Amino acid sequence: MQDTYVDNGTSGDQPPPNQSNFGAGVDLRVFKGNGRLGHAFLKFSLDTLPAGTNGTDVIQARLRLWVNANTTAAGSISLKPVTIEWDEYKLTDRSANNLLFSEPLHRNLVIDSMNNFVSIDVTSWVTAWLDNKLVNEGIVIEPGSDTDFVDLFFDSKESDRTSHEARLEITLRN
Repeated sequence: MQDTYVDNGTSGDQPPPNQSNFGAGVDLRVFKGNGRLGHAFLKFSLDTLPAGTNGTDVIQARLRLWVNANTTAAGSISLKPVTIEWDEYKLTDRSANNLLFSEPLHRNLVIDSMNNFVSIDVTSWVTAWLDNKLVNEGIVIEPGSDTDFVDLFFDSKESDRTSHEARLEITLRN
């Protein structure tokens, strides 16, 4: 699994976040407000599935995220599949502008609590990935279009506080 986030803003004496990489961070941030915008990126390998698994073998696939206590403002998120290769230790806001995204989208999914899991149905994307109808370069999570201010923190795989990294949970037919 790969995970990171990008930030279009600037802060203090450090390099502008749009030139920074957050692949080693313990949080995946999704935020919007005061001219700042942050998107989280996740990429899961399907290589752990049994050989020959295809889309018809999938009953359900869910993306599970932990909304952690650093969250300061709940709101909504939207998700899109990514179709251009990226790397968690190289992706920046500037390079993320060169990525391509696909349909279908999940729009304006409400996140209204913290210290809790959120589970999102991504079955259509996983079946399309397995059937080679959609390139599997992961998912971008961004602030929902109906949200003016949001500041969400999800646990990354580097989080050592809860071990609640993002997971892609796939249920297969027997």
